[in-house]
Amino acid sequence: MLSFDTLLLFLTTSLFLAITPGPDNLYVLTQSAIHNRRVGLSITLGLCTGLVLHSLAVAFGLSALIIASPLAFSAVKFAGAAYLAYIGWCTFQADKLPSQSLSQPQLSYGQFYWRGVIMNITNPKIGLFFLSFLPQFIDITQSHIALQVMQIGGLFIIVTLVVFSVVIVLSGTIRRWVKQHPEQQILINRLTGVLLVILAIHIAFFSG
Repeated sequence: MLSFDTLLLFLTTSLFLAITPGPDNLYVLTQSAIHNRRVGLSITLGLCTGLVLHSLAVAFGLSALIIASPLAFSAVKFAGAAYLAYIGWCTFQADKLPSQSLSQPQLSYGQFYWRGVIMNITNPKIGLFFLSFLPQFIDITQSHIALQVMQIGGLFIIVTLVVFSVVIVLSGTIRRWVKQHPEQQILINRLTGVLLVILAIHIAFFSG
């Protein structure tokens, strides 16, 4: 069990990491604003499912194995970048929807959920982050290292879920603005799509 000081440091660090702007919270925010909060929640649950898989990978050494193999790491990195670019392109191409469609997304909630899962598990930077971040809070003098990793990973997932839930709630303000200015939805789609593609390029060619 983490000491109080270690727990406080971990939760504070996790909070700042969760609120740092990135493709995940950007996508959750815009899709919640354009469609509805259930879409944002579906994506968030998918992203958190991906974090569970990353925690398992670190706990049982799979991330270390992938990172030790340049070919495997490159394959995961480019797959993640390609999928993120695909999401960006689909978002960029999305036209303005009729006002009544703002609460009726074209994809099912299950499809948004799996989109969140794939976005997360194909991002090698998250695997690198978990592999370097979670062990900093492990007590190597105790047994059950894998269990400790899962506990700490679980805390990080809870923090992420709370922060993204706040993002989803705040999206209501943007959603009301979109309803009042439906023509601006195209602009939101274009900006989000461009940002996601830029992030995909950064992951593919400028990340370690």
